[in-house]
Amino acid sequence: ALRLIPPGFVEAAIALLLKVIGNIISTPAEPKFRKLKKTNKQVEAKILPCRGALQLLIVSVSTLNLRHRTFPRLL
Repeated sequence: ALRLIPPGFVEAAIALLLKVIGNIISTPAEPKFRKLKKTNKQVEAKILPCRGALQLLIVSVSTLNLRHRTFPRLL
């Protein structure tokens, strides 16, 4: 069944993903950017419901880990 996606839903997920990834790139050693809780209200509202967004974030963070040798975790 085709599910209707509310206007702005995907854009909000992408904006948050870009912010999270941008924070890791700009300051990879910053401790506050090394954890991202799945229970965070923004993550729950924008990333988790968007199909593929969490997977994209995990792949991106894994790639950044290899490049910057830091270890952000998704809790």
